[in-house]
Amino acid sequence: MNIRKAEKNDVSDLLRLLSQVLEVHHKARPDIFRTGVAKYTKEELWDILSDESRPIFVAEEAESIVNRIAGNLQT
Repeated sequence: MNIRKAEKNDVSDLLRLLSQVLEVHHKARPDIFRTGVAKYTKEELWDILSDESRPIFVAEEAESIVNRIAGNLQT
């Protein structure tokens, strides 16, 4: 597993992971979390990734042929 700072080309994977997290929360608390909504737009994530004071780190499977992001950490 490789941990690195997220880049703009990671946005689609980040959106996919955020959607998965939302669905987990929605299943546990549908009274609080609505399904099918997004926490951030693609443009908002690009802005966050451009802001050095808001780093996002991703975990990437090193042995994967495509190096697909496996998770993310936001500080």
